[in-house]
Amino acid sequence: MNKVSFAGTFKGRVLEHAYGETKGNVEEGKDSLPQLIVDVALEWIWNEKDEGWQDYADNDEHAVAYLHLFNHDEGESLYHAQVMKVFGWDGTLVTDVDDMGVDDKIIQIRVEENDFNDKITLKVNWIDEEDAVPGQRIRRFSAADLKASASKFAILSKKSKGAVSKPRGKNKSTPAAPKTQGASPVDKAEKNRLRREQELKDKDVKDAAAEVAAVENGVDNGDGTTTAPLKRSMPKFGNKAEIKEEAASTMTAEEAWGKIVEAGKNNNISDGDVQGTLFEELVEATGEKEPSLKDATNAEWPAIVKSTIARFGGE
Repeated sequence: MNKVSFAGTFKGRVLEHAYGETKGNVEEGKDSLPQLIVDVALEWIWNEKDEGWQDYADNDEHAVAYLHLFNHDEGESLYHAQVMKVFGWDGTLVTDVDDMGVDDKIIQIRVEENDFNDKITLKVNWIDEEDAVPGQRIRRFSAADLKASASKFAILSKKSKGAVSKPRGKNKSTPAAPKTQGASPVDKAEKNRLRREQELKDKDVKDAAAEVAAVENGVDNGDGTTTAPLKRSMPKFGNKAEIKEEAASTMTAEEAWGKIVEAGKNNNISDGDVQGTLFEELVEATGEKEPSLKDATNAEWPAIVKSTIARFGGE
């Protein structure tokens, strides 16, 4: 059985599941975390254009979901609630997920592109019940959830002088972007070092784009002949899969925050979920336990924005 080759929403049958632990990082002082590992055979894919399920079983593909049940220093993860909802776990003893008897159960998963450290992979970012409506992934915050979300927002801004007010009703006003502190002065040598570092990154992106062009358009052999481009398989309902390479770009923290907030509104994501999701993406991107917006560089923000919005179900 092949690994999943397309991003999208799928329904499939659980082949097997097991309890596991994430890899810790001794140098960063991070312990391993408990997780549920689920291998799913993909049998249907959601056609967003026709808003219906299409047969996918003939592709003979599967996807493995690694669902960490807790976050470092932040308590229960979003996967914790999803595993309880989908598999009936009571949420107490983590090792109980190893013996839930859910093999052959039909569930729904969402596979997203994950752009991290200049490498794009496909990752399961959401699970749900078989009959859930694709794209509707909003959860109602409890009082404890709201308190935790307010704490996360304060950590992101690091300039909050009080608790964050709870969103009320259907207020669509855009929350103010957390302000970042001004950078400390650096000498000329440091500026030159940063400039050279950015130039090297830009060159890597340019070289990668050339490789993608060779795959899409073929390679000129220099003797009047051309090597044909590589081919990729297609989904059953005929949506063409294209290899895309985005040009290198930068973005300020304020610009990134604005895009994330707008995407959250467009996908009916609550302010609390917007803030919590961004916090988790910052932890992964920066390696910090309690990151602030200033911990991410302008060059890193585009990837962080993309992965955060992808988890909302947006583009």
